[in-house]
Amino acid sequence: MPGMNIVIKSEGITQDTKCKFDQIQNQMLHLPSYSYQSVLNNHHVMISYTSYGSYPIEVFKTKEFVIVLEGLIYNLKNGDIEKKTIELALAIRDKKTSSNAIRQFLIQADGEFVIAIYDKINNELNILNDIMGRLPLYYYQDNNSLIVSREIKFIVPFLISPNLNKDAIMEYLLFGFAFSENTLMDNIFRLKPATQLSFNPEKNRFLKEEIRKIDFDNKEKLPKGNMVNTLKKLFLDGLKNRIDKTSKLKPIISLSGGLDSRATLAGLLKLNIKPEGITNPGGGEEKYAKHIAKDFNIDITQTEFKKISNYENYNEIVFLKDGLNSCTSAKMIGNLTEMYEKFGDHSIMFTGLMGGEILRYSNLTSGLKTEKDLTNFLMNSKDNYTYTTENVCKMLNINKNDIFDYLTDYFSSYEEKNIYKKYVHFKFEKDYKWAGEGEDRNRFFFWSITPFYYFPLYQYTLSINENKKDTLLFRNFLYALDKRTCNVPYYNNKMSLNNMFGLHLLRLAERLVRNPIIRNIAQSILLFKKNKKKDSKQIEDIRQLLLDKLKNSTDIQKYFSLKDTILVINNEEKINYLLRFLTIFLYIDFAIKWHKSF
Repeated sequence: MPGMNIVIKSEGITQDTKCKFDQIQNQMLHLPSYSYQSVLNNHHVMISYTSYGSYPIEVFKTKEFVIVLEGLIYNLKNGDIEKKTIELALAIRDKKTSSNAIRQFLIQADGEFVIAIYDKINNELNILNDIMGRLPLYYYQDNNSLIVSREIKFIVPFLISPNLNKDAIMEYLLFGFAFSENTLMDNIFRLKPATQLSFNPEKNRFLKEEIRKIDFDNKEKLPKGNMVNTLKKLFLDGLKNRIDKTSKLKPIISLSGGLDSRATLAGLLKLNIKPEGITNPGGGEEKYAKHIAKDFNIDITQTEFKKISNYENYNEIVFLKDGLNSCTSAKMIGNLTEMYEKFGDHSIMFTGLMGGEILRYSNLTSGLKTEKDLTNFLMNSKDNYTYTTENVCKMLNINKNDIFDYLTDYFSSYEEKNIYKKYVHFKFEKDYKWAGEGEDRNRFFFWSITPFYYFPLYQYTLSINENKKDTLLFRNFLYALDKRTCNVPYYNNKMSLNNMFGLHLLRLAERLVRNPIIRNIAQSILLFKKNKKKDSKQIEDIRQLLLDKLKNSTDIQKYFSLKDTILVINNEEKINYLLRFLTIFLYIDFAIKWHKSF
């Protein structure tokens, strides 16, 4: 992953630390176009970054500050960014006003970025990220050091011992992501959105503060006016900011048969940008994407189907994203490589990521009263991202009641009062971790943009009644953008977007599954239908990979019960869950070997 790498130590930077720093970065040049650049190297601090030609990273140096801006602030002109960041640095220096200054900066800055500010006068490092935490950033902190990087693998060799986080393993097995700041590595954390880290090595003072939390309670009143028109305006406002900032890059759009990517395509064309389409094979969805491209008169390329043939394919995705992308996405590396070879890194990829998550996913609105109810629902949920609690208990040799208490305590820590808002918070965290880490995978090759993360748009969607967020609302939003978006049926359910009677019936069904009992019944029916189609050869190959890894690795057995995990693996028939296990197994082996190699 291109991006910044920082080590700051109270006891000073030793020669061994310098050598290790350089050695690790040399192993993080993932493509021939990558290079790394040293920004600052003094007695206490080393700041550097890896990048490729078009990756957005800027350095501003004055007599008082060294500032590194990674990412893009879309609504600031290039000439204003240096001025604004220096003003921010000066405001941070004044401890009485720093939090408010950062808060105002983050509210006003529409972007996806991380900023590192080194104050030469006070010998202090401050780091902050954007209001949605769009660029994953990881850190480790102990009594005399702070290590920060866009890749966990940069930090691991600096650990005394490469232990895995047992709670995070449990969370990952249950839901496919680690909670809060957790990563799979013990003591390495992912920075929450809109958070400031501060470290002064001379005073050995570390501070962390969440500057502005996302308001899931929707305390702000719903803006007046037509809902669909407001969504359209906010969507186009955010997209225009992104287009204006990246106008020198070749626009490409990842098209599927779903609804989100066609919204982005319609928005681009509305703003006079004609991208080239790209679609990936699988399940016939590419046929829908090609029809959409034809209706909008854009060129489209289909990547080649790449079969995952051996565990080296899985190792690659685990290595690149440090276990935070499941092996289910291993084939995407081949697809992205093909796109990179065709378009080069002087391109920008537009997607529709997060559209469904914020505007039509059927979040619960009935059937819950307390955190215990929410815990009970999630532990017994049939949603495809959840895994059976009983099997997790067997694999990790833990008690089901302990998991129940752990989850209940976690949901109780959410600040929302309304139980359904706590559920929305949890779903955001899942999407922020699962989908966000997946999007970050794209940035290994080229910058990636989705307009649905434009914060004013996201904030507005939080104020919409959850019961009104459904396929019909999204269809009307699409129709307002461009009528042609409704010409091709929705791939997921094959329904025509011009069949208003069918869409109203679907609205009723979507309303029903907002109740946990009805939802689980519906999910059980869907899973039964899906389970009829199995690639038994691939499942058995993965099963054998898992068993070989487990039996031959004492490191894996340190976290997983050998006997019970073998039984779970042998009885599991769903490929996605087997690949979830494989992701963790491969990462345990990788992390320990990586640590030993430096």
